[in-house]
Amino acid sequence: MVHMSRIAFDWLEKIVTKSPEKTALVDLFTNRSYTYQQLNVRANMLATAWQDKWGILKGDRVAILAKNCTEYIEAYFAAAKIGAILVPINIRLAGSEILYILNDSSPKGLILGEDFLWFVNSEKRGIRFENFLLLDGATAEGMTSYEDFLQYGQGGPPELEEPISLDDPHVVIYTSGTTGHPKGAIQTHGNILFNSLNANLALDLVSTDVFLCSLPLFHTGGLHVQTTPTLHTGGTILIMRSFDAGEVLRIIHEKKINTIFIVATMWQFMLEHKDFHKTDFSGLRMAWSGGASCPLPVLEGFQKKGVLLRQGYGLSEVGPDATILSAEDGIRKIGSSGKATFHTELRIFDSNDCEVARGEEGEIVLRGPTVTPGYWNNPKETAEALRGGWFHTGDLAREDEEGFIFIVGRKKEMIISGGENIYPAEIENVLYTHPKLAEVAVIGVQDEKWGEVGHAVVCPRSGEQITEKEILDFMQGKLARYKIPKYVSFRESLPRNASGKILKRVLQKELHRS
Repeated sequence: MVHMSRIAFDWLEKIVTKSPEKTALVDLFTNRSYTYQQLNVRANMLATAWQDKWGILKGDRVAILAKNCTEYIEAYFAAAKIGAILVPINIRLAGSEILYILNDSSPKGLILGEDFLWFVNSEKRGIRFENFLLLDGATAEGMTSYEDFLQYGQGGPPELEEPISLDDPHVVIYTSGTTGHPKGAIQTHGNILFNSLNANLALDLVSTDVFLCSLPLFHTGGLHVQTTPTLHTGGTILIMRSFDAGEVLRIIHEKKINTIFIVATMWQFMLEHKDFHKTDFSGLRMAWSGGASCPLPVLEGFQKKGVLLRQGYGLSEVGPDATILSAEDGIRKIGSSGKATFHTELRIFDSNDCEVARGEEGEIVLRGPTVTPGYWNNPKETAEALRGGWFHTGDLAREDEEGFIFIVGRKKEMIISGGENIYPAEIENVLYTHPKLAEVAVIGVQDEKWGEVGHAVVCPRSGEQITEKEILDFMQGKLARYKIPKYVSFRESLPRNASGKILKRVLQKELHRS
């Protein structure tokens, strides 16, 4: 185990020594902004107040249930300063789901946005702690205002009672999963450091970058894909409360935004927005997409506006920046997630955990300094995921002759029809090339003859009409006949989680009921 002084983990202290007056954060909702000096002071005050008033020690957890705001980043760095562990909570969860995460992580306190007072009122009998900080200047009985609480920390920087190791947890992010309770993926100080290095090396981030953060900070995509790497380089973060396609287009047009990361669905929403064609994208130096493969029409639509979209792949458990595809290869390697990042080792294994030949399909496994040490309070899942020293992602892929990775689907989503393996992502990539379709999802449904067959759920583009026959005919010649779905359903939109990923389990339940 490598021990280091606090300064190694205290990025703010380092940046303040060279750029104290540089703007670090801008909250576009409140119009508040903080320099690195101001952000560092506030993070110090919060950390000291946690120690003095809540008795927070190294390894103790603090949870946060709030929309995007500057206090999220303050809490993130305050935890780093004293070795505490931040637990971001998905604001879209039901009360019972939030309560499960709190009881599993056992925090000493909760930072709460005003919009989520309902949770405390509805689940107070199950909450096992008494410390609450209330954001947005709101007040409530038994809760302390965040700004008032900061005043308890005016005595100076926090004391580091124990050395912090690269192996010590900094954040626990609960993954949505497909079955059962969510799992808390641990991200250590070392994981976060090397993820930042991966992002900086792949994306050429510099201190003059101005990054627009519109993905939720409770999700690894909002917190770790580019927000923390940008802060690591001394850049500036503009924070939106939540994504809105029209607002993002306006901000890109009016503000000095030069880098942005959002998921594929959001790029599509922007492309289809009424203000897209009048938006000036000339200031964007770097734009990229994740969450799923970006459809060719979206890549081409932005290319016509001079925006070359990069793409990538990752998970909460691996940094998350595992692979990145350059903008130059975006069209040439359509459907690819790129190649492994600098400090990430990637292989493709078969069901016996043996590496497959190039071109064959198998499960993506990863190892390196960005990979989680495991799941919080879950040794069984940890042992299964990290068997053989590799993190088993559950994602199926193949590697082409140039070493580019193509995701073909989730292991648990694979359809077995008449003994043949069918990967939904392969079918979806074909359907996304149809000019009349905006969103698609393919799932497996039971079939008396074949065991399982594919069922395509599609959303036509606005103003377009298309029939089931047109869709099935479109796939002829592009896919083997056994891969072509037997059924097609139409919807106005697809259910998605906060990171923009399609919730196929919801579609499964709906189709099963119907």
